[in-house]
Amino acid sequence: MKKKIVFISIIIAIIAIASVFLYNTYATDPVSPNDSYSITLTGDTTVSVPRYSYKDIIYQIKNTNNGTVKYGVGYTSTTGNSVVKVFTDSTDPATGTIEANAYKYIKIRIENRTTTADTVSLSTILGYENGGDLPTPSGTTIVTLPVVEDNPIVDNSLVSNGIQYFYINTLPRTNIESIEYKKFSDIPDGATTTDISKNKDGSVLLWYTDGETSGNYKVYIASFSGKIVADTSMEQMFNGCSILTTLDLSSFDTSNVVNMSRMFRSCSLLEELDVSSFNTSSVTNMSYMFDGCSSLKKLDLSNFDNSKASSFNYFLSGCTSLEYLDVSNFSNKSIQGASPGYFEGLSNLKTLVLTNFKTDTLTSMRRMFYGCSSLTSLDLSSFNTSKVTDMASMFYGCSGLISLNLSNFETPVLTNATLTFNNCTSLTSIDLRKADFSSVSSKSDAFKNVPNTCEVIVKDCEQYSKFRSLWNTSAFKGTLKTVNNDTCS
Repeated sequence: MKKKIVFISIIIAIIAIASVFLYNTYATDPVSPNDSYSITLTGDTTVSVPRYSYKDIIYQIKNTNNGTVKYGVGYTSTTGNSVVKVFTDSTDPATGTIEANAYKYIKIRIENRTTTADTVSLSTILGYENGGDLPTPSGTTIVTLPVVEDNPIVDNSLVSNGIQYFYINTLPRTNIESIEYKKFSDIPDGATTTDISKNKDGSVLLWYTDGETSGNYKVYIASFSGKIVADTSMEQMFNGCSILTTLDLSSFDTSNVVNMSRMFRSCSLLEELDVSSFNTSSVTNMSYMFDGCSSLKKLDLSNFDNSKASSFNYFLSGCTSLEYLDVSNFSNKSIQGASPGYFEGLSNLKTLVLTNFKTDTLTSMRRMFYGCSSLTSLDLSSFNTSKVTDMASMFYGCSGLISLNLSNFETPVLTNATLTFNNCTSLTSIDLRKADFSSVSSKSDAFKNVPNTCEVIVKDCEQYSKFRSLWNTSAFKGTLKTVNNDTCS
């Protein structure tokens, strides 16, 4: 009996010794080191990670056992602050099974989002193929979390006692001189950071310093990569930042955003804004987006996709310094109805490119070009006005316009023409050869202050008669005639 027990003990000891040599594991060279650090790990599974940094490595496992086993990657952290995550495009998953003499290559990231350097030790955890959970040693964490390059930032609409703040209640928007976007490696020693990530995992941090003027601030926002992922809403993100003069948004990922309303409203000192990198394909609300950006001289909207934007009210209202604007790619196809004040108040605008600008779904063009006093011409040949009922104040105050070719304007349902051409004091001609005035009921001061030298062309004597019944020779003092110069009474 004793011999049998000794024999069994020897077998158990052999199995235990063999288990030590069950696998080989080591970490290889980093696959995507960050800008500041590079590491080489061969046969070593201990990694030093500086403050506010990360390291990407391939963790290799080889099963030297004769059978299939279950595996996982575990880690311990000296400070307890670091987190190890697996990439979704990793060749092999962080947990699973591995056959005899097979290899696994697991792409992982070691993240340290704190002010203190850390040391992380990686290990392979093994278990029976058909067993239960992996036997994780005390103090060891199994890698399961996926790498998320940058989590979204939180909504930025903090208001307290009537004061608008920028993320935190010590940063009044009216006192922010500059906002810069950085990488974690740029965070200075001693900076007091605030976590503004949506998931509160430290992936996006904010800090600030005193500005050039007493009482003002310089704001910095950082992530590991420098990229900033916006959440579904950027509503009012910079609204009221009235002393900002520049803003670089090239690091923003806006692919998740559905609401950009009032995003830059009242950024009255911004002179240039490059939003050419914005992905706006999912945005449904752009109302008042640039409203009140009165110093803005350059705005590139050539890549803007507004196909899903159903709300576009006063989009650029009050951008009184803009001289050039190209919105030729705007489809407007989700605007079902009114979109008042589209270009209202662009008083310095000299060129407006509307080549493929679509208006098929619009029912209102109220105040569309209101106050665009520096425009001398407009190409509206792409416009479809067949559903428009309201053109009130559409060209009000366009005092620089010399002629208006509206020969494509069909107006079968137009009811409101109040103030439409009011104060267009330089007009010499208006071509309305397809217009139908049958439904017009509101017509006050439509041609007030239009020169008596202006010539209006209508389709035929029927429309001539309807026009004169709405605007007699006192209301419109210019010349009225038909396309074919018919004699009408």
